[in-house]
Amino acid sequence: MNATLDPIIASLLDELQAGIASVMGDEFVGLYLFGSLVYGDFTDGVSDVDLLAVSRNIATDADIDQLREMHHRFAERHPAWEGRIEVAYQSLHGLKTFQTKRSPMGIISPGEPIHLIEAGDDWLINWYFVLDHGVTIAGPPPETIIAPISQSQFVESARAQAREWARRIHGVKDQRGESYAILTASRALYTHRTGEHVSKFKAARWVQATYPEWTDLLEMALERRIAWEADNPVDTFDDTVRFIEIVVREMDAK
Repeated sequence: MNATLDPIIASLLDELQAGIASVMGDEFVGLYLFGSLVYGDFTDGVSDVDLLAVSRNIATDADIDQLREMHHRFAERHPAWEGRIEVAYQSLHGLKTFQTKRSPMGIISPGEPIHLIEAGDDWLINWYFVLDHGVTIAGPPPETIIAPISQSQFVESARAQAREWARRIHGVKDQRGESYAILTASRALYTHRTGEHVSKFKAARWVQATYPEWTDLLEMALERRIAWEADNPVDTFDDTVRFIEIVVREMDAK
């Protein structure tokens, strides 16, 4: 591992790497860390750990079954991390061709057991993060296995993500989902204006400074990112919809 991490987290990642490599065997290529843990905005007890695990070939159903069991055993040993480990299992071919075609990819994410999906350019932002600031836990440098992504491609993908949330927000029914939508739109707006990417937390603070009229909404989103009431309905829905619509309008105007 070529980065300094908290010793406890580093130990967990080493254990997870060993488990993944044991299941994949000769198919294992590498494991890469990205997201808030690398940015420095990781919140203990709340934030997820984002990982990309790379294999030589597409994972089979048998591989997924073995990985599911491995993750289950890991969660039993480390209950505080259950539901907070997100791993994308992608093949070398999938990482080279994702901009032009979709490929099967295994994914385990909060609230969902590992399963296969079809992944394509909708994962461009994630792979850009791996290329730009990812930490190599094991394997070759990520730029040798992931197709190049330009800054303009990344910015346009962030804009597309905000537009998608303008459609999806009407299906959000809980406070945590509302918070995620607001913070995702904030980061997309930051990227649209600057061409750069930062954590959701830093993007939210930038929005508060740049658009003070949205300070209260962003503060609510940051608070509910850490502590939300699962059984309570969204109580600021109209403001949230209006904020995301304004973000999209600004993007479409330029």
